[in-house]
Amino acid sequence: MVADAAAIVAAWLGAMAVSTPASVWVAPAAGLYSALPVLVIGYSIFSASRFYQSGSARKDYLGLVGATTLLTLSSFLLFKYFQAFSPGLSKAYFLAFWGFATVLVPLNRFIVDVVTTRLRQLGFGLYPAFLIADGPKQNQATQLIKSEGHYKV
Repeated sequence: MVADAAAIVAAWLGAMAVSTPASVWVAPAAGLYSALPVLVIGYSIFSASRFYQSGSARKDYLGLVGATTLLTLSSFLLFKYFQAFSPGLSKAYFLAFWGFATVLVPLNRFIVDVVTTRLRQLGFGLYPAFLIADGPKQNQATQLIKSEGHYKV
């Protein structure tokens, strides 16, 4: 969740750097203030799309692109048409935000996934599991649990 927030805020500030005049950078807190509703919308969309559950759902990178597209459209409606928080944002701003977000959010998820997998291969972050099984089924059950990569048997 923290990695997603960092990626969304980086995309929001990156879009601000690319598409708005330099006078906006006089008050950078305004950019962070306007990023808060985007974070709330993003967390809502990602939670509803089940990207925060364990398993393969959090590795659905194509689904993340769709979710960030929905996030961009929702933010566009909120800021542009309802003129909430910051009425001076252009359409180019949201196009830049979409471009940055569709690259940064899946890339960030991929990096976190690779680091987590490497740490688990080294034995960090594994959950201890106690297996009770019959003799003939014990090896099969042990291999099944170890194949998940989350447990130490």
